[in-house]
Formats: sequence, C-alpha cells, structure tokens
Amino acid sequence: MDNKTATSPMNASNETLDGHHPATKRHGFWTKKKIICAAILAFIVVALVIILPVLFLVIGPKLAQSGINDSVLTVTDASILNPQNATFNMALAIAVTNAGKVKATLTHTSPVAVWWVIPGKGEQQLLTMTLPPFSVDHSGSGTINANVQNVTILDQALFAQFNQYLIASPSFQWRLVGELSAHAIGRDYDGLTMDKTITVTGMNQLPNTNIPEFQLLGFPSQTAATPILMNATLVNPSPVGLSLGVIVFSVTDITGTTVIGNATTTGDTIVLGGGQTTKMILSGFINPLAGFPAALTTNLTMVLGGAMNLTLIVTPLSVGGATPVSWVQGGLQGLPLKAVMGKAPSK
Repeated sequence: MDNKTATSPMNASNETLDGHHPATKRHGFWTKKKIICAAILAFIVVALVIILPVLFLVIGPKLAQSGINDSVLTVTDASILNPQNATFNMALAIAVTNAGKVKATLTHTSPVAVWWVIPGKGEQQLLTMTLPPFSVDHSGSGTINANVQNVTILDQALFAQFNQYLIASPSFQWRLVGELSAHAIGRDYDGLTMDKTITVTGMNQLPNTNIPEFQLLGFPSQTAATPILMNATLVNPSPVGLSLGVIVFSVTDITGTTVIGNATTTGDTIVLGGGQTTKMILSGFINPLAGFPAALTTNLTMVLGGAMNLTLIVTPLSVGGATPVSWVQGGLQGLPLKAVMGKAPSK
C-alpha cells in the first residue's frame, strides 16, 4: 500500500497533465455584442446603398408622376385680354389639389398644348401657352397664378367656333398636354408628363342679362325712330372673361320676328368672368311703332312706363368696331342672347 497522500480531484482540475496551471483566458476588442452591432450597422449601410438609389431614381420619379396624374385642376380665372387675330394674353388662375403628399415645385419644360374636346367629334388643338413654375404643399394643394403672354392661336376659324360654343354652352372641356420637371425631397426629377382633361364652366348664353335702366331721348313715335340710352348688366358664370370691344346689337321681340331697334355699346366691352357682374352703357333707338304688332306696342309702352318687364332677343351684328378680331367677332356675331328689359320689381 502506497503511503502518499492522493491528489484531490479539485487540485487535479487546476493543473495540466505536466503539473502547470493553464493561462488565464483574455477577451479582445471584438466581443460577441460588438460583433452583432457591427453586423447590423453593415447591413444598414448596405441596405441604404441599395435602397437610396432605388428611392431617388425609381420610386421618386414614380411618386412625382403619380402626383401629376392624380392631381385635380380647377380653373378659377381665364380672362382673355388684348385679343389679336393670332395671339392674346390671359390672366390665369388654376387651383391644384390631390397632387400627392410630398412638397414639390414643378416647372413646365415645354409649352402647354391646349386641345378642345369637341362632343362627339374628338379633339382638336386650339392653343399653345407657356406657364410658369408652381408649387404644391404636403397636402397636395397649390395654385397656378400667371399673366400669360402671347398665347398662340393655331386655327382662328376653329377658335371662333370654340368661342361660340363657350358662350352658348354650360361647360366645355380642355385637354392640357406638356412636359414637366419636379424638385422634391432635395432632388430634381426630369422627363415627367402632364396630360389632363379638365371641365370648365361655360357662359351658358349669359342667362342673367338685364336692361334695368333706360332713358328715352324723345317720345315714342309712329313714324320716326326714338333715341334711347340704356345701362345693361350681365353675370358671366364662366371663369373665362373676354374683351369684346365695341358691339352693335339688333334688338327683336322674343320670337325674333319683329326688329324693335338696335343698340351700340359705349367704349370697350370687357365681359368679366367668375360670376362677376359686367356693366355696359348702350345707346340706340327704337324703330317707329307703326311697324310693330299691336300687342308688342302695348307691352313696350308698359315697359317704358315701368309697369312690366319684357324679354327681348339681342343679337350682335358686329363685334370689335372698326378693327374686329376674327375669332372674337366670329364667336359672338349672330349669336342670339336673351335680355330682360324693364324697371318693374321681379316677382
């Protein structure tokens, strides 16, 4: 039997087989936690390197184009000024809504082509115009405000037809086509397009036209014309206003069969748009009463005495005075409009 004391298991565990103690384990800089954080950071960097170009080069342009496609344009003012045969100026205001959720500035990089959508007949291009940049906010809303110079008329005869339709109809449609660029989220996006068909309120034959004030410059005569001065008012429901110059009207009864007389505007006539009231001063004459039917003579006498109102037909014989503009005169000349003459209170 060996008399040496046996080595305890605890002591044996702290020694190597050759009797030496093992070296103490040391931890370097890259701990497990730091390795995980570094891996996550590297993943984020790689993801950003991939995602940001996709965001700016692919998603950004698509968002900008989508905002243009979804936007709603509402014309609130389109006053035609300084009309010439081939051009005119326009005071234009368009409300923009639903243009996305990103604040942006949009610039027209080409002239805007304006097409008239003709009911049942397709489309024909009317105009070209150059519009300024405009901005939309985070709600997708903005306004295009511009004094557009030298709007170009491509076909004067066609534009005269359009103006006649504008005056006679409750609404019309324009198609606006052009190229744009957008500046949003710190970048510029080129190659965008606009192709919008908008509906605009027409003049609808200017239904609220009245001659509430008049003054005879003599007594009605059976054999001679009687001079008369008149103040007329009209309310244009369309945002499209129009400078008409001097207008000469033929005035008939409601059936259009009896010519009562004529009237000429004093000075340049500018029909205001957007529901505003336009006032016109006219001078004219009433034809000899001998040529009128008895009932018309009676009614006209009551109107002149303030006892009743009478609906008349006023038809432009000439528009623009000595230097008419082809498409203004062509759009209004010969177009019958109703006007109520009389001082009697409305019932």
